[in-house]
Amino acid sequence: MSVRKVAYLITLPEIGGAQMHVLQLLEALDRSRFEPILLTAGEGWLTERARERGVRVYPLRHLRRPIHPVHDWRALWEIRGILAREKPDVLHLHSSKAGILGRLAGKLARVPRILFTAHGFSFHERLAPLPLQGSVWLERVLAPLSDVIVPVSEYDRERALRFNLCEPMRLQVVLNGIETERFRGDRRHATRAALGLEPEDLVIGMVARFAFPKHPEFLLLALQPLLESRPNIRLIFVGSGPDFPRIQLLALELGIAEQVTFLGNREDVPDILAAMDIFTLISRFEGLPMTIIEAMAAGLPVIASDVGGVSELIDEGLTGFCVPSGDEEAIRRAFTRLLDDPERARRMGEAGRARARTEFDTSVMIRRVEALYTP
Repeated sequence: MSVRKVAYLITLPEIGGAQMHVLQLLEALDRSRFEPILLTAGEGWLTERARERGVRVYPLRHLRRPIHPVHDWRALWEIRGILAREKPDVLHLHSSKAGILGRLAGKLARVPRILFTAHGFSFHERLAPLPLQGSVWLERVLAPLSDVIVPVSEYDRERALRFNLCEPMRLQVVLNGIETERFRGDRRHATRAALGLEPEDLVIGMVARFAFPKHPEFLLLALQPLLESRPNIRLIFVGSGPDFPRIQLLALELGIAEQVTFLGNREDVPDILAAMDIFTLISRFEGLPMTIIEAMAAGLPVIASDVGGVSELIDEGLTGFCVPSGDEEAIRRAFTRLLDDPERARRMGEAGRARARTEFDTSVMIRRVEALYTP
């Protein structure tokens, strides 16, 4: 059997859910059947880790996340040139800008098979009517350039069909997965001690990039009354991004900075999760968040905004709670229920751990993706 070359294109090399997804593919791809290469905008977290795994990397000079006609045109031809030289059998695209330029460049370079994984479609529910119509129109135009469009949730597949994005057979859902074994083991006491936490502290944590569509400022506003009334609650944020300084300042302005810890980007997320009692993800919209799956694998109950595919991960009342986006009272109510009933929180966490191992392990995701590479 000949080895098929797979080119991965993602817009940014910074750490994030889509980047973690691509890294999992680079790590777990069957190298006896597939040879991966990576194209992305310059150097960063992902390029460093790809090279550590023996993957050839092409840092792109002109690819940018914001719309920029000159750079976008140059990026299109830069990508096309690399694809023409490398002659991959498969081009797998991740993130909206990569999905646009990559499909055009892939067709120009005559790549035999093109896949686009939508980590939440660009036509999300927060868009105003005119941008929404424009985003849907663009996706419809580009859809025929994809052999397969891969939503990461049933929610996004249904939205694609509702907006008549493409024919149903072109849409193939592949749920996100993680290495669940990384989140096993008893690291709670050592990590809590390293973080300066007291035994009686109740720790709420969120792991996310500090940028839209995540909404950490709303979490601070919602939890301020709880933190003020319960001095033993600690809120831990893991991650960084353009909104990071603003969120730190908000914690100071709200008078809760002593109970909020900002850890920045961390390589030891499984250890940090082990120190938590409740995991939360407050967002404006989502695809299928990997951080929720990681929290479930770590045995944590989850409280998250009921957006995108989140409800496909959380069994309401069994592994956590989905709360309406923008409802401060609902968020406080959900946290109070778990903070006041630690035994229920423990049972929810164990139920989530069992589901993560069964349904969301990397091995399941990799098998489904590899099947799409070889029609």
